Amino acid sequence: MNTNLDSLSNIYSDSSNIYLDEDKRMTLYLNERIFELSKNIKSVLELGLGDGNSAEIFSRKINDYIVVEGSEELISKFKSKNIDCNINIINSYFEDFETDKKFDVIVLGFILEHVD
Repeated sequence: MNTNLDSLSNIYSDSSNIYLDEDKRMTLYLNERIFELSKNIKSVLELGLGDGNSAEIFSRKINDYIVVEGSEELISKFKSKNIDCNINIINSYFEDFETDKKFDVIVLGFILEHVD
């Protein structure tokens, strides 16, 4: 894959015209809805860190939570703003990520447009 995802990390800044408040509200609603509909969730795999809002939600509710993110810059920004948020973030393209682990829920939000 030739895409430099760090070059797209500005999409999730407050000054971006691409990532609108509407998208933020929808993402937060969908993440809360996952917990309403799925009782007994013990593990979550999320593809893409985005603005980190879902990571904040899931990390408070799920002990076994992993995020796969292709942009080192987004990971760094998230960690600097969320020092107390202890989650496992794996720096990898989705296409390259491999695991034998099974998850109760896999979350993909606004990421398919970034995948070859």
